Amino acid sequence: MTLFLCLLAFISVVTATGPVPISKSGLAGINGFYFYDPYCAHGCFRSFSPYTLSCSDTISAGGHITGDEAAHNLALCRASSFPYLSSIAWCIHLYCPDDTRASKIETFWETEITGDAKVLPNWSFGEVMANITVPPTVVAMGQDLVLNSTMLTTEENWQTTWITLYYFFRETALESYYGLSICLTSFGLPLVLTWLGYLPFMSRGISRIRPYLYPSLIGTYHDRSLPFLLGNVPTVGQSGYIFVLVALNVIFLSIGYKTLYPDQQMQWYTSRYQELMAYFMWRTGVLAFCNMPVLFLFSSRNNVLLWLTNWSHSTYILMHRWIARLFLLHVLLHSILALVLYQNTGAYTTSLTLNWWIWGCFLVFASALILRQLGEFDYLLVLRLNKIACSQKGNSQTPCTACSR
Repeated sequence: MTLFLCLLAFISVVTATGPVPISKSGLAGINGFYFYDPYCAHGCFRSFSPYTLSCSDTISAGGHITGDEAAHNLALCRASSFPYLSSIAWCIHLYCPDDTRASKIETFWETEITGDAKVLPNWSFGEVMANITVPPTVVAMGQDLVLNSTMLTTEENWQTTWITLYYFFRETALESYYGLSICLTSFGLPLVLTWLGYLPFMSRGISRIRPYLYPSLIGTYHDRSLPFLLGNVPTVGQSGYIFVLVALNVIFLSIGYKTLYPDQQMQWYTSRYQELMAYFMWRTGVLAFCNMPVLFLFSSRNNVLLWLTNWSHSTYILMHRWIARLFLLHVLLHSILALVLYQNTGAYTTSLTLNWWIWGCFLVFASALILRQLGEFDYLLVLRLNKIACSQKGNSQTPCTACSR
């Protein structure tokens, strides 16, 4: 059940954190799931997707589009626009390596070239290439360009586009690995610790250390609450579990970052500072989501771990509260980083009217008010309700600057 919740949370994250093809969902980098396969073709696709077509005034800089009427009309326009299709096809012909499988190109062509997997192009990749009788010579440049003939993109633009996608996917895959590790550790550690107690050679050792595990970590505060709505202090044994989760969250927030700058330019950001800030912002958002399944499970009276371990319900409620603190910390970091990044990139003003920004601000503001006004358990209860509403509302949006670029 928890594994299912973990996967469900991550699928929501994939939808919410980046320019992902709308025909796909899953855990990035796990079980052969890739967003941009092949990268060379996606680099061509996104090199031409920002331009206006003669049959539509709508543009989509990220290539993929949402489910409204204008987006559907753009997909239909792309499907029937030979200049659009032939420009991308010729780019693939020029820049994709010779060992790229034809079946992979055709799969990409049928599922992603229009930006809507349900709208197929009028011609296959092979048919489009067969109808290009004269190699194009005009290079597509300028924001006001109308793509009304087969055109070229520069190798520099194509290179910058595909390698930006590569680095974005790299970060997203790390988020999947780290998030799944946290989720499974939170669920699996109580099982492992309980089952160790049933091994014959462990019984004596556990009996000896048990008296040291039950006392409160701080005096008698296990029996009475700490000031400032901080809740009860865990026992020494419980604090060990909390320490592992805190350590994993801190470590996974701190490692694995790799930027294009200064060796190469990234298409979405103009400096290493912005790129690194974006990665950190995305990761805090993902790790917040990955704590959600365990947060819900530990608060439930139908918690399956109550049947599989010898831990009490009160222990899981205490753990639930500490995981909620980790969740809230990730949310606050994500919000602060997003605010700083969007102001630095100049996207702050245009983002204020978007639904995902409005709901995100509401969640952070509500969390602060509830923490000030209510007791801890009530605070967490109302926070969960707000979190559910905001995450469900936000899943239909794309909360990152990268997606609009």
